[in-house]
Amino acid sequence: MSLAARNYQTDLTKKDRLNNEEAAKYLGLKAATLNKWRVYGEGPPFIKVGRLVRYRRSDLDAYLSGRLVQSTSEMSAR
Repeated sequence: MSLAARNYQTDLTKKDRLNNEEAAKYLGLKAATLNKWRVYGEGPPFIKVGRLVRYRRSDLDAYLSGRLVQSTSEMSAR
């Protein structure tokens, strides 16, 4: 693989991983909400390496898809 191809692939991978603030903005939430959800084991899955926390865009999309409902009465069942 050429150097340009590796750099392109690395750039795509970095863009796919969002920090807490970026993920919150992507979801339309406050960063503090994601912080709280991580403590209580709620919300989308995340990657943690040491103190570094990252969210994959695909996991955020899957989380949003899992919250899709047809009516407000469906939310009470969750």
